[in-house]
Amino acid sequence: VVLIKPAVAGMAILIGKTWDYINDPIIGHISDRTRSKWGRRRPFLLFGAIPFALAFIMMWYKPPFGSNTALTIYYAIAYVVFDSAATFVYMPYFALTPELTEDYDERTSLTSYRMFFSILGSLLAFTVPFMIVGTFTPENAIRVLYMAIIFGVISALPLWLVFFNTKEQP
Repeated sequence: VVLIKPAVAGMAILIGKTWDYINDPIIGHISDRTRSKWGRRRPFLLFGAIPFALAFIMMWYKPPFGSNTALTIYYAIAYVVFDSAATFVYMPYFALTPELTEDYDERTSLTSYRMFFSILGSLLAFTVPFMIVGTFTPENAIRVLYMAIIFGVISALPLWLVFFNTKEQP
């Protein structure tokens, strides 16, 4: 959609993935040491949902830059911001299951539900964008942005759903 060369896009992804190696343990450390009235993990779901949605939208926005260098810098920053926001909700979300219950069967059941909805979400994320966007071409950049807004909002809602419907063990 933005017509940057694959190698240049790869550089933006490389920068974001490199940051991921750094931020995962940092955010895991922060999550492990968080103390709040909501527990260690749930505050990240409550307060991370909106930044997560906005960062996702940022990834799919086509800025009005004509330069490949400016686009590369924008998308590298967007990827770093998205990865940071995603890690702030993913790490505590995945670590939440064992803190909800000590019962092995219940943890297995919770993980099964999580995996079912993850697979369902992946299938929808693979098919629905083509219905919204059509073809991923520069002419459809606004449709790509609409798709990002829809998916960003839909992705934030389950985080709040989990926050408001769970309680960590003391």
